[in-house]
Amino acid sequence: MDKLNSQLHILYLGQLKNLHRKAVAMFTESLKEKLKGDNYDFGAIVSNSKMEAETYFKDNAKSVTLSETSWSFEEETAQLDQSLEEIAQTQKRDEMKKLINTLEKHIRNELNETVPILLTSAKPDMWEKSLEAFKTVTEDAEEKLAKRAGCFNSDDVEMKSSIQSLRVRSWEIFCQKIKDETADHLMILKLRNRLEESFRYDPEGLPRVWKPEDDMDGFFKKAKEQAIQMLPLFTKIDIREAAFEPELYFPDGYDIGSTLTILSNAKQQDLLSRFKKEADALFLEAKRSIVATTARVPYWVVILLMILGWNEFVSIVWLLTNPIYLVLTIMIGITSYVVYALNLVGPLNQVLNMIWNEVSRQIQASLSQPTLNQPHRTKPRTEDEIEMTSKN
Repeated sequence: MDKLNSQLHILYLGQLKNLHRKAVAMFTESLKEKLKGDNYDFGAIVSNSKMEAETYFKDNAKSVTLSETSWSFEEETAQLDQSLEEIAQTQKRDEMKKLINTLEKHIRNELNETVPILLTSAKPDMWEKSLEAFKTVTEDAEEKLAKRAGCFNSDDVEMKSSIQSLRVRSWEIFCQKIKDETADHLMILKLRNRLEESFRYDPEGLPRVWKPEDDMDGFFKKAKEQAIQMLPLFTKIDIREAAFEPELYFPDGYDIGSTLTILSNAKQQDLLSRFKKEADALFLEAKRSIVATTARVPYWVVILLMILGWNEFVSIVWLLTNPIYLVLTIMIGITSYVVYALNLVGPLNQVLNMIWNEVSRQIQASLSQPTLNQPHRTKPRTEDEIEMTSKN
């Protein structure tokens, strides 16, 4: 019996390994199936799936264990529990990553709606309102993370690490959005819009209609100065006005100072130079509009055009009052349009060329034939012949 049991124990261990693999596969498949959707309790799902896998393993392990032997599967059970725990932790990290990505997408969408409006208006309280919007969106995301992370059975250390990671990622999204909105072409557009708002529109928002007596130079100079005053606001993110304390918000060692600078001095000078060129072009365009509106055609030119064009006017009136020529003109116009619309210009030219060639050939042939019944011309008589004729 001892020899038989020793031989069977090898098969017994092989069966336990097969049950281990089957239990792990059952656990993994159960997690994938039950974690579909948005609203779920991760801890409860892991606990139930783990219980099902362990029950399957223990029941089948008992069925192959001989009662007369000292065989035991406690060690294999511990190994199975460790394998299931590793799978659960991996799935937990994946689900947390998915949750963080969802929250980042929510933060990005919220900031995309708020930041561009605040930066376009470019008021002195621009950074204060922008940072308030950032804190509001981030705190809302943190509440959602804490609510969802509770069902992951996360301890305080894991929860704190997840929140800090979310804050850092939120700040990076915020800074990236500001950089996108302060690109060169968008900054020039912001400055131009501010100039046009002050120069082309009055305080009530109505378009200005320039007159020769208006002080266009003064209005333009004032509007240009107001637009240029926007540029220093974009030098760096001002966290002082918003009472924003990075050391309480970000983890230790995070260098937030390097992320605050937006436009360097060299970049500001470049933008200022490019903006002045566009501003001057806008001013010249407004000047030309005044010249165009004030320029008038002299009266003597109008009278001269009426005198010189009188014959054409009479011809048009005569054509319109004559039914035959009017109908003929309309028919010619309709025929020409049909030929053009149906793309028959080429074939029509070929037909006309053939007709012209045939007519030319007929004319040339008729001219080359001798004339019939032409009278015979006699030679003129001399004086001697005339005398002889008279004597006779």
